Amino acid sequence: MISYKNNLNTVEKFIRKALKIQRNELKGFSGLLVFVTGTLLFIKSFLLVLYPCTHLNKKIILPVQKLTSENINFVM
Repeated sequence: MISYKNNLNTVEKFIRKALKIQRNELKGFSGLLVFVTGTLLFIKSFLLVLYPCTHLNKKIILPVQKLTSENINFVM
């Protein structure tokens, strides 16, 4: 009877250890998934902010350059 109970305890410890390992692996995978998703969202938001700025700068700077070159030609 004692050996039977010890075997049950051993099996129970083994099952708990296996479940704990599986849970830790799942935590690691979900953490990696959250990290990758967050990185992709950061890059997307950075590009969404960066692209309109460069697009606006091209629209704003180019007419100013044209105006200054026309002014220089007008003065000459």
